[in-house]
Amino acid sequence: MAVGETLASRLLKSSISSRTKRSSENQGRRFRQNVFRRP
Repeated sequence: MAVGETLASRLLKSSISSRTKRSSENQGRRFRQNVFRRP
């Protein structure tokens, strides 16, 4: 599990540092899609 946690932390850090600007738009699109998909 330690390896998984380290990989997850690395992915989160890299994604946050690289998607700082896209995160808002991507999250908005995903949130809308999820809401519409839900019954």
